[in-house]
Amino acid sequence: MWNIDFREPPQNAGSNLLPPPFTAIHHFSYMDYIPNWYFFWHLHQHSAELVFVQSGHGYLNVGNQQIPLHRGYVCIVPPKILHYYSSEKADPLCYYSLGIPTDREDCELSVFFRELDCSVIPLEEDFSFLLSGCQALRRQLDASDNCADATFQAILYGMLMRIRQVALDHHITPVTRSRIMIQDVLTFIAEHYNEKLTLDELSHRFGISPVHLNRLFKKSCGLSPINYIIYFRITQAIILLQKTNMSIADITYTVGYQNQAHFTKLFREQIGCTPAEFRQKIQQEQTDKPIWE
Repeated sequence: MWNIDFREPPQNAGSNLLPPPFTAIHHFSYMDYIPNWYFFWHLHQHSAELVFVQSGHGYLNVGNQQIPLHRGYVCIVPPKILHYYSSEKADPLCYYSLGIPTDREDCELSVFFRELDCSVIPLEEDFSFLLSGCQALRRQLDASDNCADATFQAILYGMLMRIRQVALDHHITPVTRSRIMIQDVLTFIAEHYNEKLTLDELSHRFGISPVHLNRLFKKSCGLSPINYIIYFRITQAIILLQKTNMSIADITYTVGYQNQAHFTKLFREQIGCTPAEFRQKIQQEQTDKPIWE
């Protein structure tokens, strides 16, 4: 598991400077199996998410649908669409993820991925091409201090154009507009997760009763707002454990908890190990093999 956010320093210093037809990139990541965990319902405000499945079996969960995924499939999720990926326990998903900004009117690819419906595209025949492309992107970042330079952009452009050629033939039904309010709640949580959040405060913020908000949220996301906040905070903690050298105490406060013992208990319940044990596992994996494999 790794993640590179090109909107954070120092990655943003020399990245995404090429003009169209090249497109900028918000993030590039790789997700392999974490026992007892997956990134739950979420959305992206200003970028489309492209996921390439390297191995395993699982699902793209969007709206009230579960779309099967396996080796060689590509998912395209436009901005502001509630979704998450889940794995079959016997054969969990491993996948690469790209975040493509969609607010550039002068970039054909940016506009294309913004206006496309949420799609799952079987690209088994292009598996070797796409896997080699993702691995080449990772190696190029290693060679350029995580800068999305001209070589990186050229590789990415070729991959996106190939995906674009077949994308319009493979659509699934997009999320219905009835979920807009829940999307707003999710956005608010994402922006304020490190603050004190309660069901009463959320219901007051969005002008509905706590009971009604809880019912709507569970219907849309499958869990309560408070349990979602726990999931979101643990997700942020996973990223900080993987990307930074912050102490467990500092991570505890950064993700919105005041008590380290309570945070460690929640982390163990969700992930199956303590934050320190999780960090040790990630560091060991990075020592044992090249991270682009």
